[in-house]
Amino acid sequence: MLRSAIVLMFLCTLSHSASALPSEHGSEPTGPSALSPVQPPLTVPGFHGLRIPTGGVDRGAQPGGGGRILLYTYSETKESLSVRLRAQLKQDGWQIVSDQRSPRGTARLTVSKSGVQIRISITGHGPQSALILSR
Repeated sequence: MLRSAIVLMFLCTLSHSASALPSEHGSEPTGPSALSPVQPPLTVPGFHGLRIPTGGVDRGAQPGGGGRILLYTYSETKESLSVRLRAQLKQDGWQIVSDQRSPRGTARLTVSKSGVQIRISITGHGPQSALILSR
């Protein structure tokens, strides 16, 4: 139920996201394709060194999670984000111990490293996606 509420909030914020608006110079590209390939991945504070793909906008801790549920939004498809996240997890030594898909296509991963488990959902619609992280 809480996860559904977070996904609903995510979808509402997409239409108001600044990254979806053209810049002051016109319609310059945004998202991962507009970023330098040398940018390092984002390290998520409080998540045991977990790094996620660059290009995410930190939407902060989500209500009802006690600071243990974070949301990052991206300007790319959930499929593209999933590929980049899985490559980052592998590079950083995280093991995917559970990989499930919801009826609506949300990927639900549980990853583990050094005895720490973190749950990651990859959701989205069209060219917008999000990572929901929980510990």
